[in-house]
Amino acid sequence: MRKCEVEMERSFPNSPMNFIPSYEYFRLQFVPRNSHTEVSKRYYGRFDVKFGLQKRTLHKSHVDQHFGAKQFQFLKAMAGKFCDHSLAFFMDDKATIPVGFVGAPVSATRRQRSVLMAGLDGRGLNAMDHDNIPQHIVPSVSIKIVPPKELTDSWYCGKPIITLKDAIFQPSSAFRHAAEVVKHLSVADHNRPMMFFGTDGGPDHNVTSILVMLSYIYIFIELDLDFLGAARTPPNFSVVNPAERFMSVANIALVGVSLSRNNLGADEKKVKSFTSKKQWRDAHQKRPDIDYPQLALDGTKDARKLLSDRFERLTYKGEQVQIGEPATEEEISELKLKISALFDIDFSAALLKAKVLKVPAVEEFFADHVRCTKYTFQVKKCKKDECRFHEKIRLPVEVFDDVHWVPSPELKGDHYLNFEDVYGREPTDKDVPSLNTAGSLESDALKPPFPLAHTRARMIVRCTECEFPRLLYTKYGIDKSLKAKLEAYFEEKLFVCGADLPEFPQVFQNRKLSCREPISLHYYQTGSALPGFMPQCAKCLCDVTRTPNTILYCDKCCTQTPKPVKVFKKQGRPKKN
Repeated sequence: MRKCEVEMERSFPNSPMNFIPSYEYFRLQFVPRNSHTEVSKRYYGRFDVKFGLQKRTLHKSHVDQHFGAKQFQFLKAMAGKFCDHSLAFFMDDKATIPVGFVGAPVSATRRQRSVLMAGLDGRGLNAMDHDNIPQHIVPSVSIKIVPPKELTDSWYCGKPIITLKDAIFQPSSAFRHAAEVVKHLSVADHNRPMMFFGTDGGPDHNVTSILVMLSYIYIFIELDLDFLGAARTPPNFSVVNPAERFMSVANIALVGVSLSRNNLGADEKKVKSFTSKKQWRDAHQKRPDIDYPQLALDGTKDARKLLSDRFERLTYKGEQVQIGEPATEEEISELKLKISALFDIDFSAALLKAKVLKVPAVEEFFADHVRCTKYTFQVKKCKKDECRFHEKIRLPVEVFDDVHWVPSPELKGDHYLNFEDVYGREPTDKDVPSLNTAGSLESDALKPPFPLAHTRARMIVRCTECEFPRLLYTKYGIDKSLKAKLEAYFEEKLFVCGADLPEFPQVFQNRKLSCREPISLHYYQTGSALPGFMPQCAKCLCDVTRTPNTILYCDKCCTQTPKPVKVFKKQGRPKKN
């Protein structure tokens, strides 16, 4: 207290407007009003203060975090170099917002603390627990920025665009994001033939995913861009994404809000018993004659309207928040038709990256127009007089001649070279730490602390990109509560081969299996012991008759004699003598 008084006297010396609180004022704040009461015995004249840091403000380290930060810096430097002709988007999904059952509003924020909420139904201050809530609203955030010329200028600015989507039938995907980017551009934005994207690298933004690649190619062709560059952050390092800075501003709109679903009237009986997203989706598959997606939208209509009104009141660096319309299924289908017509790709079947890249049209396009690394994906027009994939170059000739690929960070000693030193070189992965560290997949933290065996397989999940089944492993069994949390997690978020599960540090998958790898041997060793097991070909997923103790291949894929394997049988209780 005395130090505070001294500092204030030093800051405001001999000022007539100096209203510095005295030491006696501070002391009286910690003195009981009545010294004769029982409570006054707890006042010792001391105020214990300790420095604390919230655990949730920390983030995990990653072996590629310095490389990823430098790669993002190069993307910004490239955008700033051509700031008169470019536009930058930084995108991320905010945490889903739960919508409670009819008449049972739940808190819009997920922090476990006691708060009073203004209910959507007008019944007063109330909010219930948000466990087992099937309906959620996904706020997708994108920050549209005209790049500053200098890298040292502020990048934490721009026009925020928030799109509110239904988590059940409008999940975030690469094609949905691409359709929304094209949909939300203004007329003035179309005059800039260069576009840059920065994302956190989730399943819907992972630049190594073939679906994400095709979505960026669609944006490149649909907007007639001369250059498109996209970069993602390393795992657990989205702090370098400028879109993350806006999340704290968006949280202001969710303070003191609780949401509940609308009563659907005569249709309420059809959805009243649904307690999970899976039940909604299964019902839609069994009864396509009932428009369950529209019922889900009608149920959250008032909740989305309330959130839209609150988000629109926010400003970010002087820019008013814009509420965007989510892409419809018709717009996404039209997007796929354009890609299919251009590259002869069949979207009705599972898209395997290895097979798509061998399509002649795709192979030709990638050779002349694409450069991809672990953390970047770039598309640029070629200099041919006539190209069947794109229109003529829009940039001035002297400007386009200076447009090269966004370079990759290159080491010189213990430091990475500057942008000016590497600009003009081909992007490569030669200095990516996770690819060069001997015996390291990503980092030591992601390695399972136990050997992966079929006896430790606990759950079967399917990749959203290749639809191949993958196994989740734990060291010691899996209880009902963890299983329920995992099922709820995969209802909201996409699963991709090789991705880590930061929310479940005790659960691991075989990260060596990418979308190009066939089904693992452990899958067949578990047999029918795990729910979701299907006798499928290990390479093409076609149905195969179950043969005991064998790994399954169809006649088309079988190039060798099936290997005999031991089938894992669930052990029952020991018999009593």
